[in-house]
Amino acid sequence: GYANAVDEAVELKGTTRERLRVGFRSAARAMGSYSKSFALWGATFSGSECVVESYRARHDIFNSMIAGCITGATLASAPRQPIGARARTTQMSVACGGMAAFSTAIDYYMEYWE
Repeated sequence: GYANAVDEAVELKGTTRERLRVGFRSAARAMGSYSKSFALWGATFSGSECVVESYRARHDIFNSMIAGCITGATLASAPRQPIGARARTTQMSVACGGMAAFSTAIDYYMEYWE
C-alpha cells in the first residue's frame, strides 16, 4: 500500500533525487490500485442501486440499504485467498451489514438531513 511505498523510499540509500523517484513510483502504483478498487466499488453500488430502484419502483432509503448489502457481499466474496465456506459466508455477512449501514447513513445524510 501507500505506507509501504513511503517506507521503501525513506529506507533507500541514495541521493534525494533517487529516493523521490522511487517514492513517487511506488505511490503511483498504490494510488492506481486504490483507484481501481474505488471504481469497482462505485460501479457495483451504482448498478445494484439502479436495479433495486427499478425493481421496487420507489426512490427511498431502503434502496441504498439493499444496494449496500449487495455491494458489500459481492466485494467480500472475491477469492483473494482460499478460505472455508463458513468463513466466506461470515465475511460476506459482515461486509453486507457494514456496507448497508454505511450507505444508509450516507443516503440519510444526503437526502433527509436538514
